[in-house]
Amino acid sequence: MKSINEPQDKANLLFIFGSHRRNGNSEKILDIVKTSPYCDRINIKSIFLLEKKILYCKSCYKCNSMNECVLDDDVKEVIEDMKASDIIVYVPVIYAFSSNSIFQTFLERAGFGFLRPQGRPLRDKLAMVIVIGRRYAHTTVATQILLNILLNEMIVVGSGFLPLFYGLGKFPGDVNFDTEGIEALKQNLKRTLEWHFAKKGVK
Repeated sequence: MKSINEPQDKANLLFIFGSHRRNGNSEKILDIVKTSPYCDRINIKSIFLLEKKILYCKSCYKCNSMNECVLDDDVKEVIEDMKASDIIVYVPVIYAFSSNSIFQTFLERAGFGFLRPQGRPLRDKLAMVIVIGRRYAHTTVATQILLNILLNEMIVVGSGFLPLFYGLGKFPGDVNFDTEGIEALKQNLKRTLEWHFAKKGVK
């Protein structure tokens, strides 16, 4: 069995952020991940959807014959990053009791225009969900994302409580005070990495 310390055995994590703010509470999640005991076992890539051009689905159904969406934007680039990763971490924020509009638009375009006609290419990839908001709709949004993950035949590893971060809406730093959210995130990361490395036959 190979050693975890070999560079090629690092896990590639892709974080997809829905927040419209850089350096806000969502991005602070990375500070927690980078200070975890597993930081030397992972490579992190972050995608901030606010920096991408993401058009609305036109329901033209050209993806059925073309095998991918024909709209000219950045969704295909994000899909390729998802395919290249080992673990995909979805980080939506809550607007109006749901995931915010850019995250919802991305899910629709990615799922209907690419992942569906391509035969679910993310099958068996590991996924995590982290939800950040004030006082409401965390489990609603988490359920929405989890159902999307399961639709794409991905794997979510059980780890106890979901990493849901509650705050007062102050900017930034609320996540640093949600100790239960932090512990849930650390446990979720630990269990997901254990599953990943066990599957690869790495100690």
